[in-house]
Formats: sequence, structure tokens, C-alpha cells
Amino acid sequence: MTPKVKTPFDIGAIIRARRMAMGLTQASLAKQVRIRQQTLSGIENGAQGTSISTLLALFHTLGLQITLGDIPPPSNTSDTINLSEIVD
Repeated sequence: MTPKVKTPFDIGAIIRARRMAMGLTQASLAKQVRIRQQTLSGIENGAQGTSISTLLALFHTLGLQITLGDIPPPSNTSDTINLSEIVD
């Protein structure tokens, strides 16, 4: 199953899970990607402001790829509010 990413924390959780599954420490992965261990720790904890090039290097090293797609439209549920019904 392909995980859906909505927040920086989601990206960090995916990176952490793959790193641990591969038996890598933060220090060893950071060294391979040429970033500081503290930077990797921040990424894994959802820190914002990470460059795309750093994320791409992490994904490549971890054997991950990014797939982009359209966000599905909201379903018609009772939780959906039609603004025309509440605005005069």
C-alpha cells in the first residue's frame, strides 16, 4: 500500500520506518546523504524547511520513490457543508 503524505511528520515517519527496517542508524544514514544527524532527526520528527534535494537524496538512499497524483474530490457525506445553504 502506498502511504498518503499530508504533513512533514508523515514524510518523517516514512523515512524513519524505512531507515529502521534497513537496520540503519540516524548517524549512518545522515553520513551517506551528507547531512548532520541532527538534521535527519529533525526531518524524522516532522521539522519543516527541509530542501527538496535533501529529501530526494534520502529517498534515493532508502530505495523510496515519490509518486504524485491528484487529490480526490471530497465525498458527498453529511460532514460536507454546502455554503450556498448557509449564506443568504
